[in-house]
Amino acid sequence: ITHWVDVTVPNTGHGVNADGNFTCPKVTIPVYRTVAKTQFFMACKGTQTFKVNVKSLKLYCGNMPDNGAVLSSLEPTALNSQTNEHEPKWFTKPTMSGAEDVYEISDAAGKTLTKSIDSASNDISDYDLIGSHFIYETTSLSTTGLAATTKPTGDLGYYYEIVYEADDGQEHTYYTGIPYSILRNHDYQVRALVKGGSGELSFEVVVNEWAVEEEIID
Repeated sequence: ITHWVDVTVPNTGHGVNADGNFTCPKVTIPVYRTVAKTQFFMACKGTQTFKVNVKSLKLYCGNMPDNGAVLSSLEPTALNSQTNEHEPKWFTKPTMSGAEDVYEISDAAGKTLTKSIDSASNDISDYDLIGSHFIYETTSLSTTGLAATTKPTGDLGYYYEIVYEADDGQEHTYYTGIPYSILRNHDYQVRALVKGGSGELSFEVVVNEWAVEEEIID
């Protein structure tokens, strides 16, 4: 999160008072997210659950930000950004590594599926949350629009690698992409279904606005 305000500090009203306590002017600064987030959900496809053990979940980016976001004078079209009316009219640009990078979501390993549904659901409570991560704005689109069993190549945006053992006793590896430009303050949800007997994976990507969460720090 980031923002700033211009403040004129008076010459009086701050310092050590007669009681020996330090006093200073209080300034209220609104802050705004400069990132989006992504969440990976899974469920068994069918009317009942079956054995699915997650081995690992990794998030790749063909051009991964490496030092956070910096202020940018670029117009919103340059980053394909969207802002709400209450947000400031400047934009952020991540500093990029220029090479593919990967982040392993460590708490995903060892999770098992406890939910089952016949088909994709609009209710995320029908899925198990496997892992989540923050992501930066980018106009690079993932070429992995469908679940693939081979690692994608080329000019890529963000995509996941999920490794799991299914009820067929085999270990499966799938790559699932986010085929959209990434806009800050949005939630990019991958909702995957595992088919019993074969371990085959299918998925959809749902994009929601990131709900406003207010926290007051005094």
